[in-house]
Amino acid sequence: MGRRLFDVIDGPRGWSDSIGYGADRNAQPPVFVLTHQPPHTWRLGERFSFVTEGPHRALERARAAAGEKDVVVMGGGAVCHEVLAAGLADILNIHLARSSSAAVRDCSRLRTHHVFGCNRSAS
Repeated sequence: MGRRLFDVIDGPRGWSDSIGYGADRNAQPPVFVLTHQPPHTWRLGERFSFVTEGPHRALERARAAAGEKDVVVMGGGAVCHEVLAAGLADILNIHLARSSSAAVRDCSRLRTHHVFGCNRSAS
């Protein structure tokens, strides 16, 4: 995840022990935040690590922590673009929530001629 998303979920109305990714699990998964500048303090605890060396290093650390499990990249456009541009994603899922007519209008301007090869074989 990127720093902007982290700042939202670490805010007063963000994640807690009962709400957020992995809150419903006995062992909450670690989260690696891709950022240029780590925060000095944060309220959500030790499951968050901050990576300043770029998306390759962030995914390397996440894959090492995940073992055989999947790694999920969460974020806004900047983080997702970095991961896709570097060819580091196997699957792309887009969650789009319509919140206003302006958001829908902005989405209609997306360039649809760019296609990402997201289903790479394991071999």
